Amino acid sequence: MDERPNMDSLDRYPLRHQWLPDRPHRAYSCNGDVDAMGDESLYRPSQLGRAYAEPDEVEAGARGDLTLTYVAGPAGVPEGATVTFVIRGQFPLGKAGDAEPRVSGPAHCTLEAVDRLCFRVAEGSLREGDAVTLHQPEAIWAVLAGRKELKVVINTGDGRPEQRLPEPVVIQIRPRAAARVEATGPCTRRAGDPVRLQVTTRDEFDNRAPLRVSGTVALGEDHQDVCLRNGFDDAWLRPVGDGVARARVTVDDGLTCASNPCVTTDDLQLYVGDLHCHDYLSQAEGYTDQVYRWALEDRNLDFISVSVQSHGWHDNEKWTLVKYMNERYLEEGRFVTFLGFEWQHSYFSDKVVHFLGGDQPYLPVDDPRYDTPGKLYQALEPSDALVISHHVCYPIPRWVPGVDWDVVDTQYERLVEIWSMHGSGEGYDPADRPLKEVDPSRTAMAALRRGLRLGLVAGSDTHSARPGGSAKEPLAYWGGLAAVWAPDLTRRDVFSSLWARRTYALTGARIVLRMTVNDAWMGSEIPLGDRADIRIDVWAPGDIAKVELMKDTRVLHTFTPGGDECHLEVEDAVDSPAFYHCRVTQTDGHLAVCSPVWVG
Repeated sequence: MDERPNMDSLDRYPLRHQWLPDRPHRAYSCNGDVDAMGDESLYRPSQLGRAYAEPDEVEAGARGDLTLTYVAGPAGVPEGATVTFVIRGQFPLGKAGDAEPRVSGPAHCTLEAVDRLCFRVAEGSLREGDAVTLHQPEAIWAVLAGRKELKVVINTGDGRPEQRLPEPVVIQIRPRAAARVEATGPCTRRAGDPVRLQVTTRDEFDNRAPLRVSGTVALGEDHQDVCLRNGFDDAWLRPVGDGVARARVTVDDGLTCASNPCVTTDDLQLYVGDLHCHDYLSQAEGYTDQVYRWALEDRNLDFISVSVQSHGWHDNEKWTLVKYMNERYLEEGRFVTFLGFEWQHSYFSDKVVHFLGGDQPYLPVDDPRYDTPGKLYQALEPSDALVISHHVCYPIPRWVPGVDWDVVDTQYERLVEIWSMHGSGEGYDPADRPLKEVDPSRTAMAALRRGLRLGLVAGSDTHSARPGGSAKEPLAYWGGLAAVWAPDLTRRDVFSSLWARRTYALTGARIVLRMTVNDAWMGSEIPLGDRADIRIDVWAPGDIAKVELMKDTRVLHTFTPGGDECHLEVEDAVDSPAFYHCRVTQTDGHLAVCSPVWVG
């Protein structure tokens, strides 16, 4: 009976090509992995024991004790083994208090706390029913709300594959009470198009506050009632006339806000998104679908690139999932997704490679075929791909490096990310969100002065499943947004407009910024003439403190228009090659900085 042949044809599907066949798997954590990526050794997770956390529900930003308990199962835990409560991300549970974690357990064992999420059986062994607790006094809980999953992993220490309990330990971090209401809509629209306004209520840490309230959206003389179920609703508004639409939202408990402006234009349309965010497939928290849903439901973004960290180790299985989810959430006309991966080299920089789409390979830096920027560019030459470096002004070499402008090729690196949660690498104001370490020669403005023709964008670099930026990322700052002028919200149109550098960087506020030189859009290269006729149009969600027209990275004119709208025309004599861009600063500090136009 065991010799009956399988009637399925072995050649029904072609064999899958393994991109890096000799690359062994490497865990993210020295004390345990969260992926089911061991060998083919089977085991019984029911025999491994149980685990739980106290508390299992806590308010965002609270301070209090954390106790993790593991109870050994029939399989026991041998001497030398570690038991780790593994969670992806950077401080996903918050910060430990000043006191050292304590471990306690049965008297017949000697236990050591490796850290607040891991203990080692130094002597003896754990028997069925033995309970071990890891206690962290006065922990400072994370301010970002959500479900936090800890996978409980046992490493026996004798070379056998790690084994994981059948269920995670779950801690729910609740949002606080609503502190504000937020309303976002499209930045532009064509004449006659309705406006879809997304309204959410949020706590002081930018978590969506799940309350049910009613409110009113006012658009000019029109009023529309809304009911925010779970702190979220959409309102479809049809503005009267074809001017600038601005809505005001008021909810029952007195919270009120103004929306971003929506400008009528029958030319290019403005779209905002995040080209640099990570999920659970990188060293970050948040399953892939959570990242896409946050972009859609909480930030109302137009486009996104969820870029897996190839330097953080992934393989074909992960890359297949990245590609699948990228296609799953593409809805042209509503939400555009780009396939991307992050390439990191301690001497050359961190770069995100973005593909137009299709079945493209990832190109990891630890493969000698792609271990320098030159090799990476050469490999990308047959594809539709563009490269963006980030946190550019860190020193090099270091684990999180800056950029070496000497080896940047702008045929492939069309854009540069000038700020993120790391801080600002723009190079205009050293006091503006400084990075932990700064090399002034590596800022974006330094690159432009060197003659590199780079467009400007911003991104979140979120490791907390919150594209578009949020409070209290692993580092000190909110992330940013990339704005792009494109014909339509399609993958091809947005990609080609990114390639054309028709872009600018936002700190978060959706400032509409349009700059042309001799009628050429930001990002253009135009012939040298006698003069530059510069036009700047700004529509802002808040009052404008100043508009700075920059020539060759230095201030040419400063305007202080006041109000939330500004239209400027400037003529400048040009007798040699030059480039112009502009900076818009709101009174609340929010910024928009656009790509240059190069003359000559």
